[in-house]
Amino acid sequence: MIHLELNESNFALVDLKIKEAPQKVMFVTSRALNRTIAMTKTRQTKDAKSKYTLLNSLYAGGISVLKANPGNLMASVNAKGAPISLEYFKVSSKKRNNRKRLTVEVKKGESKSLGDAFIGYSNKATVFQRLGAERVPLKQLFGPSLPQILGETSILEQLTIFSNDKFNERFEHEFMFEFNK
Repeated sequence: MIHLELNESNFALVDLKIKEAPQKVMFVTSRALNRTIAMTKTRQTKDAKSKYTLLNSLYAGGISVLKANPGNLMASVNAKGAPISLEYFKVSSKKRNNRKRLTVEVKKGESKSLGDAFIGYSNKATVFQRLGAERVPLKQLFGPSLPQILGETSILEQLTIFSNDKFNERFEHEFMFEFNK
């Protein structure tokens, strides 16, 4: 969770105008929050794409934004989803000792061998692994979920700094626009 705070110069602006027009200050704050949350979502997705090999189309479907309004000054970016099947990451096969070996790269630059896993086809290509010596049962292999990817500590640390800077920048801009009409 990222908490946004006004810096001292912006807080002084609020202190001057809060008695005159409290509704305008709430309106300005909600606009600044909504602009910031949109930029935060974009930045969070961009940072995740730079670290993971997940298909780009899967990011949009699992992220939702809750916008602020003057009555409720809270905004959030939420990610939902179950573990993602490995076929949506970078899977490659190489032939060694007359056997195909699969490797998967979930994080960029970190390739891992999948042992005796193979690509099976039911409705689409899926990565499976046998649970025993027999043909069945099979286990489908999964990577991390979208909330795990977007909630990685290194991504959130950079995002906190970015979001606070953008919030103060947007607040000052919106405040000057509203009160200098």
